[in-house]
Amino acid sequence: GLVPMLASATAMYECLVPIYTFMPDHLHVLVTGTTDGADSLAAMEKFKDLSGWWLYRHRPKLKWQKDFYDHSVRYHEGWETQARYIALNPVRRGLAKDGASWPFTGSIGYDVKDILGDAFW
Repeated sequence: GLVPMLASATAMYECLVPIYTFMPDHLHVLVTGTTDGADSLAAMEKFKDLSGWWLYRHRPKLKWQKDFYDHSVRYHEGWETQARYIALNPVRRGLAKDGASWPFTGSIGYDVKDILGDAFW
């Protein structure tokens, strides 16, 4: 599946994922580095490559768009705002009643319940 590919790609580049949300037609991911040598952009490119091949073999009608939107979260912006935005994406689309009930939201290297608790505190 896609979550193990995301975990593999982020681990390869010394990153963790406090929160991700797979939507029917897109994905939101918050990636954090764990070392000075971490490379979140390379991690996402690796994930896109791995998952793109999986989609090609298993869901040939689906494919990623060529590019993706990335945004560096500055310290003063706070990751909580980004995590809240990601968790509420299914709610805004009418797919879930709250951020914790969407089954395609999770974390890699964190407990998603802790992340959601911090983001909504």
